[in-house]
Amino acid sequence: MTGPLVVLAVLAIVTGYLGIPHFLAPALPTPLPSPSTHEGAAGNVIMVIATILSLGGIAIAYVFYVLKPALPSILAQQWSSLYAGSLHKWYVDELYEAWFVRPTIEAANDLWQWIDMGIIDAAVNGVAGSINLWSRALRLIQSGEVQHYALAMALGAVVILGVYMLL
Repeated sequence: MTGPLVVLAVLAIVTGYLGIPHFLAPALPTPLPSPSTHEGAAGNVIMVIATILSLGGIAIAYVFYVLKPALPSILAQQWSSLYAGSLHKWYVDELYEAWFVRPTIEAANDLWQWIDMGIIDAAVNGVAGSINLWSRALRLIQSGEVQHYALAMALGAVVILGVYMLL
């Protein structure tokens, strides 16, 4: 897996230094230049600095893990507070947890209690309760005998006609 990554890294460096995008510019549609692009001497300086820093990181890793494998533990003992901070990722995760994650979870729990249980569940349970009350009332007047239903329909028709005649 390392071989293909080395090939890709070398090609990326060569492409960056040779300016392949400028070579392909006649064949490809050109987007509008963004204000963050650096061209000319500034772009070359940035590329050189980035390359030097990356090669320096590779050299330090080579020294730490190939030439002197005991050196990291020696440095960790000498600078224990820096090592502890870097081991805990400078406590960024803990700060993020305290400032963002916990307040978000508490707000979500409060909203769940207030909106979901207090409003939505109350509305659903209120509709179910009203249907339960109406069904109890209607159960009392339902006898299952057809002549009672016919009488109720006739009385309803009389009431409707009476109201219609009065208006």
